[in-house]
Amino acid sequence: MVTSGAMRVASIIIVAVLTVQGFGIIMPTEIRIFLELLKDNPDRERIVKLGMRNIKISGSQAIFQIAIIFVMANLAV
Repeated sequence: MVTSGAMRVASIIIVAVLTVQGFGIIMPTEIRIFLELLKDNPDRERIVKLGMRNIKISGSQAIFQIAIIFVMANLAV
């Protein structure tokens, strides 16, 4: 069985990763996509490339969110 202290450390690490991904990668990329869409002649290839990057990072966020649910469930027991 994993100790409570290890689960707390794991939860802090997971939350830090989710925060960095959300505010440091996904949000700035969405702003870049928005600004590109505002241009008279938006570069569709760039928009697709940025969007695909966000989709991949969002997939990793889903995995981390499932992990944080697992950690919280073990802390509650």
